[in-house]
Amino acid sequence: MKLLIFTILFNVLNYTGASEYFILDDYPAQRAFSYRKLKSTYNGPCINAYNLNQGTYLDIGFKNNILDLDTLINFIGSDTGQIYKHYDQEENNDLTFTSGLYSTIINSGTLQTLNNNVCSIWPINSAAFFSSLDIYSTFSVLKADAKALINYFLWNGSYSNPIGFYNEGSAVGTNGYGIYAGGAKNSGYSGLSQTIANYNFNGTSYDVLINDNQEVNLSSSLIQASHVGRSSNNLAINGPFQELILYNTSQEQNKAEILNNINSFYNVY
Repeated sequence: MKLLIFTILFNVLNYTGASEYFILDDYPAQRAFSYRKLKSTYNGPCINAYNLNQGTYLDIGFKNNILDLDTLINFIGSDTGQIYKHYDQEENNDLTFTSGLYSTIINSGTLQTLNNNVCSIWPINSAAFFSSLDIYSTFSVLKADAKALINYFLWNGSYSNPIGFYNEGSAVGTNGYGIYAGGAKNSGYSGLSQTIANYNFNGTSYDVLINDNQEVNLSSSLIQASHVGRSSNNLAINGPFQELILYNTSQEQNKAEILNNINSFYNVY
């Protein structure tokens, strides 16, 4: 088990692109949560980790501009490590999980990864929240795993008008996924691998960009958000999560640069 962990650790830490470009230096956001460092001047921790077996918490910072895996693994060992909090690299408001509904980053000593980068696994009942924010543009890196479910991603405080993915559900057929938002559905996307999703809101409608090659227009009244995932009814992300950046201004003109930066690190498409 230890050999597996340190093999993954070696592969992740030898990634050479982590420090080449801090996206928030050029395009400051309102909230930014990631296992990589997004801002050159940010000196705070990355996450607050929870050792499920020991019942202890520890802030984990960055090393070589990604999550400090040495410290994390030393803290968790062969136990199960969960995420209590993602620290906001813009230092406005952190993303905190509801008690008992944490995501998992180390499962019984095994580090969780997606495409050779660290991730945490959000089960169907995971729920995290930050102070309510009027959002315009969002960028996220995740993978929706559950079948025949809606994998909701962002909610407002009343859990109305969510946005998220339909994953192989009856609304979109057996081999694809679609987008759900406030009662609107769009089908026709293919593949359920690692995904970069950009939602660009505009009034009561917004564009959805998936991996830089699929774009649709949907109606929704969700402009203010405060929750990621949900604590009941099997409606959370239910899969690996790696990054979330939130803007309260339109990033339409900067979309290509932001997506290219994200993709250069995660190699999604």
